[in-house]
Amino acid sequence: MIVLSQPEPTRKAPRILVVDDNPINVIVVKKYIEDVCVPDIVNSGPRALEMLAKHDYQLVFMDINLGDDDFTGVHVLEQLRGNPQWQHLPVVAITAYVAGDAQKRFLEQGFTEILSKPINREQLLQVIAKYVG
Repeated sequence: MIVLSQPEPTRKAPRILVVDDNPINVIVVKKYIEDVCVPDIVNSGPRALEMLAKHDYQLVFMDINLGDDDFTGVHVLEQLRGNPQWQHLPVVAITAYVAGDAQKRFLEQGFTEILSKPINREQLLQVIAKYVG
């Protein structure tokens, strides 16, 4: 079991962006991570880009299907990887699309890792520990 300690008063909590349009997923992810980081949660690709421009994030959890076929999580990732400021930002896909070659395709598109839905708390915390300590 991965145990992440709460941020010390002298140490700033890592800021993480969560992009997901499903209210239930948002509640679950927030509940799982809010004691180890500062999560900002948005429900659309354009809103994710706005938040990235305003804040310095250490990690992004990105749903693939954001309810908008014209602006999916993959489209947001393309914008991020096209900007030198965000090229090395860890972006973890959170998706139900894990069958067949989907995981390989997402990694080739530039996602750092893939987590499958339903969200597993232990895996989520492992990813946070890996990228933000």
